[in-house]
Amino acid sequence: MNQSDNHTNAFPSLKAHLETLQKGRSLIIETWMSDSSAKQAIEKFSDLQTFKETYAASVVDYYYQIIQGSVGLNECPVINQWLDNCHSKHIPPHIVMTICLAFRKSLIGYLIEQTFFDHEIFDEISLLTDRELTKVMQTYSLKLEEK
Repeated sequence: MNQSDNHTNAFPSLKAHLETLQKGRSLIIETWMSDSSAKQAIEKFSDLQTFKETYAASVVDYYYQIIQGSVGLNECPVINQWLDNCHSKHIPPHIVMTICLAFRKSLIGYLIEQTFFDHEIFDEISLLTDRELTKVMQTYSLKLEEK
């Protein structure tokens, strides 16, 4: 699957369980924000509540939109705003990566707790999060080079 694929059918197994994923929104966000590594990383430039309200909820909703097929990969303005904020505060790339990995972990953790979790779901969520994380780190690296 490449980025030119029709994104409406990119994640069929996840899409079949989107309603369950959406019901877990609060739990996914709370798990993400309670991850000790993410907490420490976020607190380097923001308080947790501000991050949660400004970025976390929108990122989770964005992932739901990708799964639903209403947006494509790498089309999240709030992630770009967050990266601009990180750049302006001179946040090192490993901090950005730590926060992204904690989100991935909370999303996969939630999926594992669901009875429908299988190899296909794992492959799709891995593909989705890996592609997004790669793009986030590429974008942030370019911002750092712009100094």
